[in-house]
Amino acid sequence: MPPKNRFWEFFEKLENNEARCRTCSKIIKTCGNTTNLKLHIAKMHNTLLEKRSSENTVHKTGAKKNQTRRHS
Repeated sequence: MPPKNRFWEFFEKLENNEARCRTCSKIIKTCGNTTNLKLHIAKMHNTLLEKRSSENTVHKTGAKKNQTRRHS
């Protein structure tokens, strides 16, 4: 079963509560949560979050347009 948190898309899950960053290969301790993953991405690869955020905004905007009803 794939991890649910969106930050896992930037990491490869390893054994012993560790993950490897897919961008810089740094090993991050997870300690059973994603706080360290989030902090690493925010500090070292913030542009990834900005890119992801803008993609979601475009997708959500498009979805809203498709849900608009037309009246005759």
